[in-house]
Amino acid sequence: MKLSLTPLLSGICLAAALVLPAGAVPTVYDITVDHSSHGLGTAPFGTVSLDQNGTGVDFIVHINTGYGFVLTGSADFMNFKFNATGVSLSDITITQNAPHTLSAQTPAPGQSFDGDGTGQFGFGITGAPGQGSGGSDPFSTDIKFNVAGSTIADFTQPNNLNFLFVVDIISPNGETGPAAVPGGRQVPDGGSTMSLLGAGLIGLSLVRRKFGKKS
Repeated sequence: MKLSLTPLLSGICLAAALVLPAGAVPTVYDITVDHSSHGLGTAPFGTVSLDQNGTGVDFIVHINTGYGFVLTGSADFMNFKFNATGVSLSDITITQNAPHTLSAQTPAPGQSFDGDGTGQFGFGITGAPGQGSGGSDPFSTDIKFNVAGSTIADFTQPNNLNFLFVVDIISPNGETGPAAVPGGRQVPDGGSTMSLLGAGLIGLSLVRRKFGKKS
């Protein structure tokens, strides 16, 4: 006789729900817009990853091999700039400080970080005063920080020029300048969801082959 697959399918669906809880996959954005004077090379230059972690959001700002985070006036001497809704400076905790001591900052009251045509931002992460300015003191370690009491949606509203995030970087050719994430651009999660789905489908195929035979 043939065994019904309905209970097995239900079990697979339940397992997928347990393995892939809502909000478990980070939201990842490509850094693609070049705002330097002479060109930073071939985009994308890195990624900005937002991961819901309980009642807060973890940020990982990564730049590709050969690039480095710098501090120039074109990006308001901030390594990374972003906007946020319902967030205060005290909510931000730097979770990785290497090789410089990073800190979160906001502009002076009534002002914004608005260097070099990338629009207005209300928050920045900087290695100053320990990090030298210009292209003299780059670092390539990921910038990591957590924002307590927030959700990913608090950071995904484009600014007045339709940008989400800005980094200040130096390229392998020595050019420095801002690079930005445009609003509405999102890249896949690196394949983890599809890998798990594929594994589930393979398992289902094996079950069909085994129990589809008459005994």
